[in-house]
Amino acid sequence: MLDASYLRDMLSFVEEGSYTGVTNEALVRCFAPDIFDKAVHQSEDFAKFKYHMDEAWGAGLIRRRDSRGGDDWGVRFGSSGSVALTRVDLVLTPIGGEALAEMRKSKGAERLVDALKSAGGVAGREALSQGIAA
Repeated sequence: MLDASYLRDMLSFVEEGSYTGVTNEALVRCFAPDIFDKAVHQSEDFAKFKYHMDEAWGAGLIRRRDSRGGDDWGVRFGSSGSVALTRVDLVLTPIGGEALAEMRKSKGAERLVDALKSAGGVAGREALSQGIAA
């Protein structure tokens, strides 16, 4: 389930990096600090963080500052449940900036959640994209 205020906070954190971006490691340390203390499958914080990052990435709200080198936000999983981060600098996309501005309005996050609910059977990233467009 998408937590609009959590997503807003994540996007705000990325926005603070301006044009140079923020590292994926800084995001993980802020939003899922226990990832470095225990296995991924035991970390509720990391599961929530990863879900929101995957949705934000898939909806085109964030991207790598330097598009060379990959098409993901730099997280890899080992067979033992460990996490490996490849340093990636992340920035907001233009639509990510617009979505964040809307989410900061008094009813913005509420409208996002309502738009996602109205997307009905459309799943995941497509629902988030439609919600932001609404």
